[in-house]
Amino acid sequence: MGPVMIKEQWIMYAIGGLTAYIFIRICVSQKWMVARVEEILWNALFLFVAVWKLSYTLFHPIDAFSSPLNQLYFTGGEKGVVLAFGVVMLYLIFRVKKDKQQLKFYIEPSFIALLTAFGSYQLLTLVLSFSAPLYAILQIVLTVILVVYWFVANVRKHNHPLWPGMILWFSLGSDVEENIACSLSISARSWENIFFKRASLPFLQPY
Repeated sequence: MGPVMIKEQWIMYAIGGLTAYIFIRICVSQKWMVARVEEILWNALFLFVAVWKLSYTLFHPIDAFSSPLNQLYFTGGEKGVVLAFGVVMLYLIFRVKKDKQQLKFYIEPSFIALLTAFGSYQLLTLVLSFSAPLYAILQIVLTVILVVYWFVANVRKHNHPLWPGMILWFSLGSDVEENIACSLSISARSWENIFFKRASLPFLQPY
């Protein structure tokens, strides 16, 4: 963009974030989410980015103090992401107690926003051929299923929290790329043993 060099990946992140923002605005306007969610998500996003960026100094103090400009270009990596998520969770718990709301009213919108941004990002990687097509398609399908599941449950006025199961399924599905080769390598006979002879496996029997 003129003399400014911007990585395509950052533009894709921005588009994913914008998609999530629009979706959250729609949900709030339709009363699917409480009105305070938008403000809380903005605060959570700011906290996440700030902690993620500043975690570089925490995990690499010598490099940060010897070259202060490194803080502008580097982050805390995966450890910084974990730390940032931890801080955001503490913030959400604090808001739950302060506003005297159930945890699901803030956790679920946060997770839905992440799913929307993630699904939009995967769609862009698929269109621009930035990732393996099968992986991107499976991630998009998983994201759509979880969002639709949450939407349908809200229309039916569910009272139980959905986020623990949704996070579990998303975590399992996010490792699908590494397991595709293993899954496809299982012979047809093995699949037959799993699905049609499960009587010999007590933990697979229905209750």
